[in-house]
Amino acid sequence: MLRRMARTFSTANPRFKGETFKYQDKLPSLPVPSIEATRSRYLKSIKPYVKTDAEYQHHEALVNDFFQGQGKILHERLTELASKERNWLSKYWDDYAYLQYNDPLVPYVSYFYGHMDLPHHLRGIGKNQIYKAVAIIEKVTDFVELLKNEELPAEVIRGTPFCMKSFQLMFNNSRYPKELGQDDNVFYPLAENGFVTVIKNNHFFKLYTHNGQERLPTAEVHKQLLQIITHANRLPKGEGIGALTTLPRDKYYVAYKELNKSPINVASLTDIFKSAFVVTLDEDQPITYEDRAHFCWHGDGQNRFFDKSLQFFVAKNGYSGFIAEHSKMDGTPTLLLNEFVNREIRKLNPEQFLESLEFSIVEPSPVAPEHLKFEVSPSVKESIAFAKENFKAEFDNHDVKVLHYNKYGKNEIKKFKISPDAYIQMIMQLGFYKLTGTVWPTYEACSTRKYYGGRTEAGRSVSEESLAMCRNWQDPTVSDEQRAADFKTAVNAHLEYIKAASNGEGVDRHFLGLKFQLKDGEVAHELFSDPLFGYSGTWLISTSQLSSNYHDAYGWSEVNPIGWGLAYQVNNDFLHINVCTRRSSGNSSEQLRFYLNEAADEIYEVLSKDLNSKAAKL
Repeated sequence: MLRRMARTFSTANPRFKGETFKYQDKLPSLPVPSIEATRSRYLKSIKPYVKTDAEYQHHEALVNDFFQGQGKILHERLTELASKERNWLSKYWDDYAYLQYNDPLVPYVSYFYGHMDLPHHLRGIGKNQIYKAVAIIEKVTDFVELLKNEELPAEVIRGTPFCMKSFQLMFNNSRYPKELGQDDNVFYPLAENGFVTVIKNNHFFKLYTHNGQERLPTAEVHKQLLQIITHANRLPKGEGIGALTTLPRDKYYVAYKELNKSPINVASLTDIFKSAFVVTLDEDQPITYEDRAHFCWHGDGQNRFFDKSLQFFVAKNGYSGFIAEHSKMDGTPTLLLNEFVNREIRKLNPEQFLESLEFSIVEPSPVAPEHLKFEVSPSVKESIAFAKENFKAEFDNHDVKVLHYNKYGKNEIKKFKISPDAYIQMIMQLGFYKLTGTVWPTYEACSTRKYYGGRTEAGRSVSEESLAMCRNWQDPTVSDEQRAADFKTAVNAHLEYIKAASNGEGVDRHFLGLKFQLKDGEVAHELFSDPLFGYSGTWLISTSQLSSNYHDAYGWSEVNPIGWGLAYQVNNDFLHINVCTRRSSGNSSEQLRFYLNEAADEIYEVLSKDLNSKAAKL
């Protein structure tokens, strides 16, 4: 439906090109893996966690029994569903993974980027909060215009078109608590609402980017932003309505219902939902990598609205960042958006840009910003107070350290003829093994956007080969030549699984789809309750790569109370890992960062020695 709406609007626009969605009808449907492929791939994936041959044989018999009986029936049902749906997983995924998830969006769901400082010649923009905010609003609005006119080129990766459906869901929308245990999303057409939400001092404002369908000049955006700042600075600090979006969803639902008893609140919330995106102006001045991570991830938890899909932040010192609500889109579309914004800002001529901000104080403006007001009842005030306490407790319990590794990056890794992504995955495997002497189930997000409506599949990063590599690496009797060979074997095993997962052939979504085919009254096979089955899919280490040479922060939380979140970038000249865990787990991010750094040093040394040795023999 959303696609048809976009085309209805776009064809009426003389600039319409129809580029963005031109491959959508040709994209393949998400496949269902074969029983044999899942059976063999799954059994291989559990071997690092099996202690004895007898334990493995017992589990193998359990898996075979499942696929010969109930699993075969469930697979037939899933195949039947897939024959009628272009993406069978989408029937379940949004609710299962996001919209029925009760934990707070921050820290447990949303992910963030931090933007690198602008080059020195743009320091007049980059170090000025107001100018930087105007530049972000302008460039994000440029991106919106590209989508309106379907001029944004469809993504094609190595000759393969990727699904662009997520781009229809980026702007003019919000998540909200629909009922207890169930959130939903509300969407508005791009053509309808030419404004953004600006948050300053916990107050919400409506800033217009358009007057009707006509795009406003940069000077008018600048003028409105100054009016907003002046207005916000004259008011006492707001109650902190945004803090409600940091609550567990069941508690937010109660507060949200109370908020909606006031027509004033309903009108303000509706405008926030309808706005294209959010921009916040903060008093923070983040400097260190950890400062920047915390600023982009959550700020003070109040000068925010985490239910919005897209939210940009600008600190007092001009540092900027972004956070995404995760329910309807994954990281690759928002990465493209942020890269566009950062790239286009870097193209600015600073003198011309500053001239474009000039406005007349005499001539009347076609529009004026609006203060979105809220009536705060005693009940809502109590919810806000609880939200602030809960927010503080959550982040006091989170230990974040950043490994920003400047010794080498993607350009140097390529000389080893090894996938940079697989390379850093092995750094994380080895670093964790150095810390603990063991391996834990590790997830890597794999995009399935080559299929219609594709989102992600779980890549299982731990393998027999990676475990053997870690063990031998730490054995002083093993030669560096053997270490290099083990490393390459582990990389190849990793790449085999990641390629399969990206092709929709991973095991985790298949098992999930099978389980969803159970009918009322049917009892799930004992495989689903088996401890080894459960453990192998419990992501004690959660990893994902979204790399940009414009970003110096990227991250999110662990997904398990005793686990780790390792968000990473492999950029041209540096590696970046955001190390996150809960203090209550007893883990230390500082210690893991140390061993990740050590692993990166040692791997490079061993592979360089091996490369030089082979070159000498030639």
